[in-house]
Amino acid sequence: MRLGLMVAVMAALALGGCLGPDLNRENMTLSAPSGVTLPIKGGAMVYMAQRDLDRPLVIEATRFRNEETTTKDGRTLERAAHAILGQAFTRVETNNPAMQPQLVLKVVGVPKFSRLDNVMKIGCSIDTYLPDGAFLGSFLGRFDSKDGVDYKDALEPAYKLCLKSAADQMLASPALQRAAKSGFATPHPAAYRSFMESLGFRL
Repeated sequence: MRLGLMVAVMAALALGGCLGPDLNRENMTLSAPSGVTLPIKGGAMVYMAQRDLDRPLVIEATRFRNEETTTKDGRTLERAAHAILGQAFTRVETNNPAMQPQLVLKVVGVPKFSRLDNVMKIGCSIDTYLPDGAFLGSFLGRFDSKDGVDYKDALEPAYKLCLKSAADQMLASPALQRAAKSGFATPHPAAYRSFMESLGFRL
Protein backbone atom coordinates (compact mmCIF):
# COMPACT_ATOMS: atom_id res chain seq x y z
CA MET A 1 0.00 0.00 0.00
CA ARG A 2 2.79 2.37 0.94
CA LEU A 3 4.66 1.54 -2.27
CA GLY A 4 1.55 2.23 -4.32
CA LEU A 5 1.11 5.61 -2.66
CA MET A 6 4.73 6.51 -3.30
CA VAL A 7 4.39 5.64 -6.99
CA ALA A 8 1.26 7.78 -7.22
CA VAL A 9 3.00 10.75 -5.59
CA MET A 10 6.02 10.43 -7.87
CA ALA A 11 3.74 10.32 -10.92
CA ALA A 12 1.89 13.44 -9.76
CA LEU A 13 5.16 15.29 -9.22
CA ALA A 14 6.37 14.33 -12.68
CA LEU A 15 3.15 15.57 -14.26
CA GLY A 16 3.51 18.83 -12.34
CA GLY A 17 7.00 19.37 -13.69
CA CYS A 18 8.67 19.05 -10.26
CA LEU A 19 10.91 16.20 -11.41
CA GLY A 20 12.13 17.99 -14.52
CA PRO A 21 15.77 18.86 -15.19
CA ASP A 22 17.52 21.65 -13.30
CA LEU A 23 18.35 23.89 -16.24
CA ASN A 24 20.67 26.03 -14.12
CA ARG A 25 23.15 23.14 -14.15
CA GLU A 26 23.53 23.31 -17.92
CA ASN A 27 26.60 24.93 -19.47
CA MET A 28 25.86 28.60 -20.13
CA THR A 29 29.43 29.73 -20.83
CA LEU A 30 30.02 31.22 -24.27
CA SER A 31 32.53 29.58 -26.57
CA ALA A 32 35.35 31.92 -27.58
CA PRO A 33 36.28 31.42 -31.26
CA SER A 34 39.91 30.88 -32.14
CA GLY A 35 41.84 34.14 -31.86
CA VAL A 36 39.06 35.89 -29.91
CA THR A 37 39.41 36.78 -26.22
CA LEU A 38 36.23 37.29 -24.24
CA PRO A 39 34.91 39.67 -23.23
CA ILE A 40 35.48 41.80 -26.32
CA LYS A 41 36.38 45.35 -25.40
CA GLY A 42 33.36 47.41 -26.33
CA GLY A 43 29.81 48.29 -25.42
CA ALA A 44 26.73 46.48 -26.69
CA MET A 45 23.26 47.97 -26.46
CA VAL A 46 20.48 45.42 -26.11
CA TYR A 47 17.46 46.74 -27.96
CA MET A 48 13.99 45.60 -26.92
CA ALA A 49 10.78 47.49 -27.63
CA GLN A 50 9.04 48.69 -24.47
CA ARG A 51 5.99 46.53 -25.17
CA ASP A 52 8.26 43.48 -25.28
CA LEU A 53 9.97 44.43 -22.04
CA ASP A 54 6.60 44.83 -20.33
CA ARG A 55 4.91 41.68 -21.60
CA PRO A 56 3.81 38.91 -19.22
CA LEU A 57 4.31 35.24 -19.93
CA VAL A 58 1.30 33.66 -21.64
CA ILE A 59 1.04 29.87 -21.45
CA GLU A 60 -1.28 27.24 -22.87
CA ALA A 61 -3.64 26.28 -20.04
CA THR A 62 -5.74 23.84 -22.07
CA ARG A 63 -6.05 22.95 -25.73
CA PHE A 64 -8.57 25.75 -26.09
CA ARG A 65 -7.47 28.44 -23.64
CA ASN A 66 -4.36 30.47 -22.94
CA GLU A 67 -3.51 31.90 -19.54
CA GLU A 68 -1.71 35.16 -18.76
CA THR A 69 0.62 34.57 -15.82
CA THR A 70 2.21 36.99 -13.38
CA THR A 71 5.68 36.01 -14.63
CA LYS A 72 7.38 38.94 -16.36
CA ASP A 73 8.45 37.38 -19.63
CA GLY A 74 10.08 40.46 -21.16
CA ARG A 75 12.14 41.36 -18.10
CA THR A 76 13.21 37.73 -17.74
CA LEU A 77 14.45 37.77 -21.34
CA GLU A 78 16.31 41.02 -20.63
CA ARG A 79 18.07 39.53 -17.58
CA ALA A 80 19.03 36.44 -19.56
CA ALA A 81 20.39 38.59 -22.39
CA HIS A 82 22.55 40.59 -19.99
CA ALA A 83 23.86 37.40 -18.37
CA ILE A 84 24.86 35.86 -21.70
CA LEU A 85 25.99 38.94 -23.62
CA GLY A 86 27.84 40.23 -20.57
CA GLN A 87 30.28 37.36 -21.17
CA ALA A 88 30.86 38.60 -24.72
CA PHE A 89 31.30 42.37 -24.20
CA THR A 90 32.76 44.50 -21.45
CA ARG A 91 29.63 46.65 -21.20
CA VAL A 92 25.99 45.75 -21.86
CA GLU A 93 23.01 48.04 -21.35
CA THR A 94 19.40 48.07 -22.51
CA ASN A 95 17.93 50.83 -24.68
CA ASN A 96 20.56 53.44 -23.77
CA PRO A 97 21.82 55.32 -26.84
CA ALA A 98 23.81 57.63 -24.56
CA MET A 99 26.28 54.82 -23.95
CA GLN A 100 27.51 55.23 -27.56
CA PRO A 101 27.54 51.46 -28.20
CA GLN A 102 29.88 49.69 -30.57
CA LEU A 103 27.09 47.22 -31.38
CA VAL A 104 23.30 47.25 -31.24
CA LEU A 105 21.78 43.84 -30.51
CA LYS A 106 18.08 43.40 -31.14
CA VAL A 107 17.05 40.55 -28.86
CA VAL A 108 13.84 38.59 -29.45
CA GLY A 109 12.54 35.62 -27.49
CA VAL A 110 9.39 33.55 -28.05
CA PRO A 111 8.50 31.08 -25.29
CA LYS A 112 6.00 28.25 -25.49
CA PHE A 113 4.80 26.36 -22.43
CA SER A 114 1.77 24.11 -22.06
CA ARG A 115 0.24 22.75 -18.89
CA LEU A 116 -0.65 19.66 -20.92
CA ASP A 117 2.94 18.34 -20.85
CA ASN A 118 4.87 21.05 -18.90
CA VAL A 119 7.50 21.20 -21.64
CA MET A 120 9.27 24.54 -22.18
CA LYS A 121 10.26 25.53 -25.71
CA ILE A 122 12.04 28.74 -26.66
CA GLY A 123 12.92 30.37 -29.95
CA CYS A 124 15.24 33.37 -29.86
CA SER A 125 17.29 35.62 -32.09
CA ILE A 126 20.00 38.25 -31.90
CA ASP A 127 20.01 40.69 -34.81
CA THR A 128 23.38 42.40 -34.81
CA TYR A 129 24.07 45.92 -36.09
CA LEU A 130 26.88 48.42 -36.07
CA PRO A 131 25.80 51.73 -34.50
CA ASP A 132 25.35 53.31 -37.92
CA GLY A 133 22.75 50.67 -38.78
CA ALA A 134 24.99 48.38 -40.86
CA PHE A 135 23.58 44.86 -40.47
CA LEU A 136 26.09 42.16 -39.45
CA GLY A 137 23.74 39.20 -39.25
CA SER A 138 20.81 37.48 -37.57
CA PHE A 139 21.61 34.58 -35.26
CA LEU A 140 18.96 32.10 -34.13
CA GLY A 141 18.70 29.79 -31.17
CA ARG A 142 16.32 27.04 -30.09
CA PHE A 143 15.70 25.36 -26.75
CA ASP A 144 13.46 22.41 -25.82
CA SER A 145 13.39 21.08 -22.26
CA LYS A 146 11.94 17.78 -23.57
CA ASP A 147 10.98 16.88 -19.99
CA GLY A 148 8.41 18.60 -17.82
CA VAL A 149 9.56 21.69 -15.91
CA ASP A 150 8.11 24.41 -13.67
CA TYR A 151 7.79 27.39 -16.01
CA LYS A 152 8.54 29.90 -13.24
CA ASP A 153 11.91 28.27 -12.51
CA ALA A 154 12.74 27.26 -16.07
CA LEU A 155 12.03 30.44 -18.05
CA GLU A 156 15.22 32.39 -17.32
CA PRO A 157 17.72 29.52 -17.70
CA ALA A 158 15.86 28.38 -20.82
CA TYR A 159 16.29 31.85 -22.31
CA LYS A 160 19.98 31.79 -21.35
CA LEU A 161 20.54 28.46 -23.06
CA CYS A 162 18.71 29.64 -26.17
CA LEU A 163 20.64 32.92 -26.29
CA LYS A 164 23.94 31.11 -25.69
CA SER A 165 23.39 29.21 -28.93
CA ALA A 166 22.63 32.43 -30.83
CA ALA A 167 25.51 34.33 -29.21
CA ASP A 168 28.01 31.57 -30.00
CA GLN A 169 27.01 31.86 -33.66
CA MET A 170 27.32 35.65 -33.51
CA LEU A 171 30.83 35.51 -32.04
CA ALA A 172 31.92 33.01 -34.69
CA SER A 173 30.64 35.15 -37.56
CA PRO A 174 33.35 36.65 -39.81
CA ALA A 175 31.49 39.97 -39.97
CA LEU A 176 31.57 40.47 -36.20
CA GLN A 177 35.16 39.31 -35.94
CA ARG A 178 36.26 41.79 -38.62
CA ALA A 179 34.46 44.63 -36.84
CA ALA A 180 36.01 43.69 -33.50
CA LYS A 181 39.52 43.38 -34.91
CA SER A 182 39.21 46.81 -36.51
CA GLY A 183 38.38 48.28 -33.11
CA PHE A 184 34.76 49.14 -33.96
CA ALA A 185 35.10 52.35 -35.95
CA THR A 186 33.24 55.38 -34.61
CA PRO A 187 30.06 55.90 -36.65
CA HIS A 188 29.25 59.14 -38.43
CA PRO A 189 27.05 61.17 -36.02
CA ALA A 190 24.30 61.64 -38.60
CA ALA A 191 24.19 57.93 -39.36
CA TYR A 192 24.09 57.07 -35.65
CA ARG A 193 21.29 59.54 -35.01
CA SER A 194 19.29 58.25 -37.97
CA PHE A 195 19.61 54.63 -36.83
CA MET A 196 18.70 55.43 -33.22
CA GLU A 197 15.66 57.41 -34.35
CA SER A 198 14.56 54.48 -36.52
CA LEU A 199 14.47 52.42 -33.31
CA GLY A 200 12.25 55.02 -31.65
CA PHE A 201 14.83 56.98 -29.65
CA ARG A 202 15.11 60.74 -29.61
CA LEU A 203 18.64 62.06 -29.22
